[in-house]
Amino acid sequence: MEISAAAGKTVQAFAPARTLAPSTESYHRARQIIGSVLETLPSSQRWHTHLTNELMPFWMMEEAKGCPHGNFPTYRTNEGKLFDSYCPPIEFCTPVDGIVWLDRQHIRTQARQTYVYGVAYHVTGDRKYLYLARAGVDFFLEHALDPDGHPYEYLLTQENDRGAPGPKQRTSQSMAYALMGIGFYYYLTHDPKLLDPIISIKNYIFSTYFDENLDLFQWVLEPSPDGDTPDQKELVAQLDQIFAYMIWLAPALPLGIRKEWFADMDHIAKIIISQFYGPQHQLFWGSITSVDNERYGQPHTDFGHSVKTFWLLHQLGKMRGDLFLNTFGANHAAHILSEAFLEDGTWARMLKPSGAHDCDKEWWICAVLDQTAATLALLDPGFASYLTSTYACWFDYMVDKEHGEIWHYVDWQTKKPVINFPKQHAWKNGEHSLEHMLVAYITTHQLHREVLPLYYALENQSDLVQPYSFLAREAGRQTLDSKEHDHLPPTCQITFTDIR
Repeated sequence: MEISAAAGKTVQAFAPARTLAPSTESYHRARQIIGSVLETLPSSQRWHTHLTNELMPFWMMEEAKGCPHGNFPTYRTNEGKLFDSYCPPIEFCTPVDGIVWLDRQHIRTQARQTYVYGVAYHVTGDRKYLYLARAGVDFFLEHALDPDGHPYEYLLTQENDRGAPGPKQRTSQSMAYALMGIGFYYYLTHDPKLLDPIISIKNYIFSTYFDENLDLFQWVLEPSPDGDTPDQKELVAQLDQIFAYMIWLAPALPLGIRKEWFADMDHIAKIIISQFYGPQHQLFWGSITSVDNERYGQPHTDFGHSVKTFWLLHQLGKMRGDLFLNTFGANHAAHILSEAFLEDGTWARMLKPSGAHDCDKEWWICAVLDQTAATLALLDPGFASYLTSTYACWFDYMVDKEHGEIWHYVDWQTKKPVINFPKQHAWKNGEHSLEHMLVAYITTHQLHREVLPLYYALENQSDLVQPYSFLAREAGRQTLDSKEHDHLPPTCQITFTDIR
């Protein structure tokens, strides 16, 4: 597999020589340079500390846990407090139209917060996080589903928790994210009682939104109150079926269901490549509703959505043993990394219509670019040269050092967060922050040749597992004494090596 490593002097210094047999001197020089790059990366303990000291304090406030626990609020202030009324503070009125509706409790954010606690437990083994993840699952099953067992888009907080909008007005993307919380809890526990609702909701999404004539997932089936229309052809309607639950959940499922899900992901991958890929620009269009959407500056046409797509195709290719998906995803992800990397050692958001870089920092785009570079570094450590500066940008500028969690948006001219975008809203919870940490934690262990410990709460302690969307060799497992919240399955520490 040929993959272009990061551009820049550091990487060029250990680019392969043109000769078929590089000299011993050049080989050792390359090893030294790679070693020096890896030494500059944050340690695996730094990522553990990032989780416990910089991310989770925001999610362990009493206001975050909900009343009752599991009824996680969609909105909190940047200090983590609940809003006192249904009118947002003036600074949250502009420019955030479309992300702040204080009369709504979005199911996708409730599910994402359940995922947050699940990931925190996965890395630490601390059962207080497992308890909150289970509380999120219980609330979801009791309150987030309509009488037919299908997820609401949101609950109306002023109308006795009535779910809305109508079934045909809910977006396929929100339906996908509704599975993130219960899906990750199943990934941790393999709780057989959760299998039926997971399969039922997944089958509902596929039977309701997939249009065989268009060969893609529709966005909505009827016009929605938010202006969504059935003619929309959106990348995320396809992509987030894989990203939000399928890629890391499928390997945990029983064999027959697992095969079906992998076949479905193969099909989605073909849809994405055949319909949304723009080969001339080597990126994915965020929408193909009209020809006018297929240009720079349009919604969801950015470095984040493209690199996330290539990353997922690469991960799926590894799982499937599909050389095309593996190579296609890796090679084109490498191209996006090169295009997005700025001279100051940080990531750009996108290319503007003029072709110039948008240099401001949006949390989730920085996260997925980091995750992709870290994943490709498992193949070629040269990609870690990106991370020496982009990880520093994350810690120095994206973290709210006073109240915890990650700023939505940083103005790169001033290097200050744009507080008009709250840290928690209809499209931002802790999911990208926690996944960024998890992928960094996993890949850093492998890059430093350390054994990776992760924690599960398996109903059956002999069940096979894998570390998130990565492949690995299990090195050992140990059931731990689990007295706290002992109504939950016992904690099992499983260690991994040879992560890829």
